[in-house]
Amino acid sequence: MEELKKLGVKVNFKAIPFAEFSAKLTSGQFVTALAGITHLSDPFLNDSFYRSSSPGHWWHLSGAKEPFEYEKKIDELLDKAAFEFDFAKRKALASELQKLMSEELPIIPLWSRKAIVATSEALGNVEAFMTNAFEM
Repeated sequence: MEELKKLGVKVNFKAIPFAEFSAKLTSGQFVTALAGITHLSDPFLNDSFYRSSSPGHWWHLSGAKEPFEYEKKIDELLDKAAFEFDFAKRKALASELQKLMSEELPIIPLWSRKAIVATSEALGNVEAFMTNAFEM
């Protein structure tokens, strides 16, 4: 929150269960929301976030019925990527998706190297994951 304060953004933080947050967000009770969402390095593995008809497409809740033109294009890119296994072609599709997101700015991504990871002693290789998880 301190980073946002430095930018002049006042945040009234209240932690609530995710189901409650999702219900409030989708019912239009927020003008703006700050959510921690993990994105994988391949944006097409986050289909539920980008696809206009998905319940996880929070930035335009009526997108399933009335998607914007750029959302239609993103849906097309998602469809193409689902069957594209050539790395260079898939990377080009991802670059096009990222370009659309950076031009339209439906969300403003905030990034932090801080991560909270919960694990169990029963799991193996956790140390190796934590060592490599945030390499630049």
